[in-house]
Amino acid sequence: MHGYGAGLMCQITHMGRRTSWNSGNWLPTMGPSALRDPAHHSVPYEMDRHDIARVTEAFADAAWRCREGVLDGCEILATTHLLGQFLSPLSNVRQDAYGGPLENRARFLLEVCATVRDRVGDDFVVGVRYAADESNEGGLGSGLIANR
Repeated sequence: MHGYGAGLMCQITHMGRRTSWNSGNWLPTMGPSALRDPAHHSVPYEMDRHDIARVTEAFADAAWRCREGVLDGCEILATTHLLGQFLSPLSNVRQDAYGGPLENRARFLLEVCATVRDRVGDDFVVGVRYAADESNEGGLGSGLIANR
């Protein structure tokens, strides 16, 4: 690809509570809060600080593998996955440093971005993919972001 002037990026993500849970040898699902996922119906356990630190490092490890594989960058996928679940007031009802106001709910995503950047350096593209409108009453949307 590089020989033809094209670049290559990979999306990295953690599904959080949206992971399949009812077949195979899956680990229990985890999320910001122990709230049932409306699409996949899993009930995650609420992540503690150890889980958050472990997943943050796993994102950095995944980004490093992209760099080592001679990719040009990686895109951290949030949306309805774990990082987006922390951002959403519909799935995050925590009362600690990772819940409540938007600045707290964004903390995990920002920590992941900073850790990834530190690991891969400044000469590697790092992006975030997130849809800021959940299209659900009480969720993030254009009129709700400033109020949360």
